[in-house]
Amino acid sequence: MELRELAEMLYTTKEEQDAFVTKVEAKGLKLADLSNGEYVSKAKFDDRMTKFTNLKTQFDELKNSSNVSEDVKKEIETLKTQLEEANKTRDEFKNKVTQAEYLSSIDESKIDKPFRNFVLNEVSKNVSDTMNFKDCLTKYVADNPQYLAKEVERPSGLTFSSAGTGQAGVSNANQELNDFIRRF
Repeated sequence: MELRELAEMLYTTKEEQDAFVTKVEAKGLKLADLSNGEYVSKAKFDDRMTKFTNLKTQFDELKNSSNVSEDVKKEIETLKTQLEEANKTRDEFKNKVTQAEYLSSIDESKIDKPFRNFVLNEVSKNVSDTMNFKDCLTKYVADNPQYLAKEVERPSGLTFSSAGTGQAGVSNANQELNDFIRRF
């Protein structure tokens, strides 16, 4: 709040307001809006600055202190190195577990085996804080059905997958499929 606003609140005429402002300015008084935390007493400020300075001095003394033996310093460095290695190993393990979970999700989605790693890489690029892997995979499969394992109906009513495990199964399936086509 400005001094003029205070004068307008206290006095109704312009002359009274001007006289009030002149008297306050002559005394060297200043207004501070305490609701915004603008005012801190000088004693309180000086006290806080003294405490801050003392704490900073203590911190610097401890930081540069030679009270800690060289053996303890070496042990601290060794422990820091071990902690960094353990964190790295943990992160690698978490990544492997996550990748295994992702591959399991891909298998559940019936992605053709030759495309598993490709789909894994493509879908992993879209994972974010707002969209998890399974949601990204569902969207990707809907947009790219060509990566799904194809199933072909056999004349006997059974099906086989293009992601078959052996050549014998594929040869038999091819033969049955050819026989089916020749009938037409």
